[in-house]
Amino acid sequence: MRVPPPVPAGVTGAQPGIELEGGTYRYLEGADATPEACQAACRAEGQCLAWDYARPGIFAPDARCFLKNSASTQVVGPCCIAGFERQVAAATSTPAASSSGPMLNTDLRGSSYRNFDLPTDKATLCQDACKADTQCLAWTYVHAGLQDANARCWLKNIIPPASANSCCISGIERTGAK
Repeated sequence: MRVPPPVPAGVTGAQPGIELEGGTYRYLEGADATPEACQAACRAEGQCLAWDYARPGIFAPDARCFLKNSASTQVVGPCCIAGFERQVAAATSTPAASSSGPMLNTDLRGSSYRNFDLPTDKATLCQDACKADTQCLAWTYVHAGLQDANARCWLKNIIPPASANSCCISGIERTGAK
């Protein structure tokens, strides 16, 4: 079980080898817990932002599908497939803060509305800039020397799907849910 379960051909926006910790509001089990069923259930429920499929034997003898309605910490592991369904637009009301911390080795690629060099190689500077800007839902910090000599911060007004990448540290500060 060192290899993550495969992502079925018809499932889009999913990452093998990623488990989402936290943010679960309900789960499916047994025959209802397949990656296809996870995605369909999440797409059918407006509050669902993402889902997490865990193969049989991880949390119970049968497979499990966890539906997420708030930010989750991403963990790399061979047990699971994580699916990202909603790219949430910026809310007009005050967004709720995320309970997850920085996601190491994670890139939230796309949906950037602003980017800038950082004076020092510290991801917390990027996180603080996002927290201070009510338009910002998420951020990605790129290590110094990869895009420029300095570290770079990318602020996002939509939460894009996450991908594993050692280039970056990312975080979700607000879900955008009203």
